Parts: sequence; structure tokens; C-alpha cells
Amino acid sequence: MSSSNLNLPDLHKDEDLLKAVRALVANEPDLAAQVVKSWVSDNA
Repeated sequence: MSSSNLNLPDLHKDEDLLKAVRALVANEPDLAAQVVKSWVSDNA
């Protein structure tokens, strides 16, 4: 996974953040899986 930062829109509300995450998972399931795997490995 590259170390480049994603430019996300300015999300102020929890609902907006959830919508963005759901859209990402729906459109890019492989990328979403890589992010979750990296979170798990970082917290292990």
C-alpha cells in the first residue's frame, strides 16, 4: 500500500463520514480491506 495521503472532503458530521466510508467500501472493497488490515496490524 502506498504512503500517499488521500484528499478527502472536509467531513464535519458523523453521518457524512459514514456515507463516505460506505461509498469507498462499495466502490473499492480491495482498498478498504487493505486499510482495515493495516489498522489491525498496527494495533497488534
